[in-house]
Amino acid sequence: MRLEMQHQIPDSLETLKICASDAALIAENIRATGRVLMLGMGASHCANRICEPLYRVLEIDAVAAPLSEAIYAPFSNQDRVTLLVSQSGASGEVSKYLELFSNREQQYGLTLEPQSPLTKACRVWSRMAAPNAGSPPHAVYF
Repeated sequence: MRLEMQHQIPDSLETLKICASDAALIAENIRATGRVLMLGMGASHCANRICEPLYRVLEIDAVAAPLSEAIYAPFSNQDRVTLLVSQSGASGEVSKYLELFSNREQQYGLTLEPQSPLTKACRVWSRMAAPNAGSPPHAVYF
């Protein structure tokens, strides 16, 4: 366990370094709209909930909700940034959400899996991802 924990901080710092310019783009879009909707399941939803009040302190209208809730009781497609957060990017909820709402503007996916449905369907922040020739033109890999 200690060995794993020794890698987490350097890995996190490296991820931030690699993704800095792309994270800045997402942050710029959040500031421009003044609104962010964060969707995820399990630990991803918990991480979103931790961030929710931090955005509000910055006067950003932030909502964190389970992805399953957004499937069965959809949020309106208002002018806001939507962050889809999923470690695997391949859960049943992610697949269903993308089937229903993949065409929304200002939607970004955050995942660690470069070959996941989430990576292939929307703008994605994925440390390990590389451009995929078969991806839609609006996909951005971080």
